[in-house]
Amino acid sequence: KDAEGVKIDPTVVQNIGVKTEEVKLHTLSRTVRAPGKVAVDEQRIFMVNTKISGWVEELFVDFMYMTVRKGQPLMTLYSPELLTAQEEYLQAIRYRDRLKAGGDSAAVRGAEQLLQSVRTHLLNWDIASSEIQALEDRGTAVRTMTINSPSSGIVMEKKVAKGHNVTAGTDLYTVADLSTVWVEADIFQQEISWVKIGQTAEIQISYLPGKVFT
Repeated sequence: KDAEGVKIDPTVVQNIGVKTEEVKLHTLSRTVRAPGKVAVDEQRIFMVNTKISGWVEELFVDFMYMTVRKGQPLMTLYSPELLTAQEEYLQAIRYRDRLKAGGDSAAVRGAEQLLQSVRTHLLNWDIASSEIQALEDRGTAVRTMTINSPSSGIVMEKKVAKGHNVTAGTDLYTVADLSTVWVEADIFQQEISWVKIGQTAEIQISYLPGKVFT
């Protein structure tokens, strides 16, 4: 041993595979590499269904992977239940208006309550307030209900065809908003201790060589 440090016979170095490195002060770290896949954000998946029974009258979105925007019509549904409820609503309006002309305030209040009850029934079927207002202005019922997309995104599933009979609760479409996606990585068990919430990850995709997503 001298001022230059420890000396080891070259033969010994070769035999035991000694490696040397300059002493430096740095943070211990480790790079974890893992295969992964791009996946849909489960919080941005929307199931489109109906609360009433009926028959599929027309499909505006008739195949999977179409791009849709929020509020875009997907299909129309013919429902005898809906037709009856609309007629009841219009009759309730006419009944209230007749009582108003007669001047019986107590009877008018009862008619208003009846009208609100039928209106609530329509709202509970996801009939938009604008469509109910259009029903009042028009004064006649429509035979079909338009079902709109609840979100902008991609149609991942289409489970109906024109003419299908559907019941309340039937899933019709699945729409996924892909403006934000997940990347699911498969980490080996022995490397899990190196992964913490809040760490930065760099992602490389095979079909975009040279591009790194952080």
